[in-house]
Amino acid sequence: MFFLILYFFFLLIFFFYYFIYFFDNINNYIFFFIIIILFLFFIFNKNFFFLFFVYEVLIFPLLLWIFFSSLKSNSYNYFLIRSLFILFFFSIIFTFFFFLSFLVFYIFNSFFFLFFVFFFFFLTFIFKTPLFPFFNWLIFAHVYASTYCSIILASFYLKLGAFLLVFFFFFIYNNLFFFFSVLTIIVVFFYILFESNCKRSIALASVVHMGFSSIIIFLYFKYCSFFFFLKIFFFIQFVHAFCSGFLFFYFGYFLDYFHLKSYFVIFFFYISSFFTVNFFFVFLMYYSFPIFFSFFIEIFFLKMFSFLVFFFFFLILILINFFIFIYFLKILFFYFNIFSLKNFKFNHFNFLIFFFNGFLFFYFFIFI
Repeated sequence: MFFLILYFFFLLIFFFYYFIYFFDNINNYIFFFIIIILFLFFIFNKNFFFLFFVYEVLIFPLLLWIFFSSLKSNSYNYFLIRSLFILFFFSIIFTFFFFLSFLVFYIFNSFFFLFFVFFFFFLTFIFKTPLFPFFNWLIFAHVYASTYCSIILASFYLKLGAFLLVFFFFFIYNNLFFFFSVLTIIVVFFYILFESNCKRSIALASVVHMGFSSIIIFLYFKYCSFFFFLKIFFFIQFVHAFCSGFLFFYFGYFLDYFHLKSYFVIFFFYISSFFTVNFFFVFLMYYSFPIFFSFFIEIFFLKMFSFLVFFFFFLILILINFFIFIYFLKILFFYFNIFSLKNFKFNHFNFLIFFFNGFLFFYFFIFI
């Protein structure tokens, strides 16, 4: 109860700060300090109900921050307002019906209402994770929100949902979760092939990563039980939070300079060599290039499944991630996208593309 009162106290400070911030520009360090305090309350509490309650309530300051930041930067539009409304509306609906069905189940002690408890709890998590078909709000929120909002949304809120999956997956353990995770990865793969917006592509890659994380947790609860897996899972979440936050920061920097969100203007690599090298290494780490530890983690999970069905299935998922990585490198460094296939001509750039693909495929299958 003491932690709950403290949490609401800091939440009120948060709301008060942002109402002042809307009219007067105050240093943003106050906001990050409040976020850190709320996160510490979240970590050092073992009450599952309190964890779920904090995770659901935390969406309201996040919505206020995105909305007020877009008002101050004059970047608000129909798509941002629509995504925020969808996030707010479905969060209220799913959470309300979950608590209502849980209360009815507790009063009447009927297994008929237990199905509704599971159903709304399941919908709450696939909406916030997010998985198919509820990931559109995340894409538009990332594209039209400010740079700092995108960083917090990708590096903090989505990782919070991933950590909650570890705590609550026992209650939502079902083959449906596995099905929605696989469907999310396949659908987002086709989305990315026709995408040229930088921030939207990073957001879609975050959705793919959350789908991978959900599949790994599902397979862990189904077939494995060693604690070393959880350490690897937390390390993956940390690496992805670091890389996605840095990529949103880089493209926000690029957007502030050139006011463009397209891949097809590549001259921002000539701003500084330090900027280029940092961007390149973070990009390779984000998409699990073979020299980085995230790639060996994927291969470790691939080797862990000796039975053929999940071995080939996980191999297909890693190959999808690999194709996305190659496609991003093509459009970033060789001006090559899927729409230019009809005008394809063999020149030195295309030769570099084929050579690079062959080298990566050879390097990839050595480890498999």
